[in-house]
Amino acid sequence: MRVTTRTLVSLVLSAAVLFGLASAVMETSGGGGDRTVGAEAGTSSVIWD
Repeated sequence: MRVTTRTLVSLVLSAAVLFGLASAVMETSGGGGDRTVGAEAGTSSVIWD
């Protein structure tokens, strides 16, 4: 199986989308009481900025 650059890019993008959805679900279900969720959200916002 040949792995092309397009395949790698699509995999990375889909993983980023899934990670964003999972973190959003965790943040809403956590209710803001979980400090680790807040720390992860801050880290991801720093990365995406």
